[in-house]
Amino acid sequence: MIYDIENVDPTLFPDFHKAKRFTIYQEPGYTLFVPSGWWHQVHNIGDTISINHNWCNGSNLDLLVESMTSDLKEVEREIEHLKDMMDQDEWIETCQKLLLLNSGWDWSTLWNMCSTVRERVRRQQLGEEVAVATAVGTVLKDGVDVKRIAPSFPPPLISQQPPLELTLQRVDAVLDFIRSDPSAVWFLQDVKGLKLQ
Repeated sequence: MIYDIENVDPTLFPDFHKAKRFTIYQEPGYTLFVPSGWWHQVHNIGDTISINHNWCNGSNLDLLVESMTSDLKEVEREIEHLKDMMDQDEWIETCQKLLLLNSGWDWSTLWNMCSTVRERVRRQQLGEEVAVATAVGTVLKDGVDVKRIAPSFPPPLISQQPPLELTLQRVDAVLDFIRSDPSAVWFLQDVKGLKLQ
């Protein structure tokens, strides 16, 4: 791995000079989105506060699930000493609450995201009109266009996006994975009131 693009050993990375490079000067108040899998390096010019947020998409859904299950195991390890003081349902619910607080996700947020993607694609395949994101705003179902205040860039090239069918396979695999976990099913149905289809 290259840790500093300004100091690359050409014997280890002989084709590095062929890589396409973007240099962006991010002004105060601007937001920059770096697509999944894009290596990036930041040089702060002066005092800086940086807020980073990792995004989920079809390219990294498997990594999200892996991270979330790892985080859940960590939560369970951290409060293992309390498990005997709770019944099974309370244990599951407590772990999910802590997972949400720690990671920003729990089984219900993941389930809802994947179900929403699945339903949206199904509706598009049936030819129904749905809200779509554009480079200049969001086109709502009634045709109203809400302009973005911040500048936006065009979406990644098609070659950088996974094929739709691959994304759907990944979404379905995550939904099946969640359905296979009895504690996740209990939490989603009994605590969150969701119907697992």
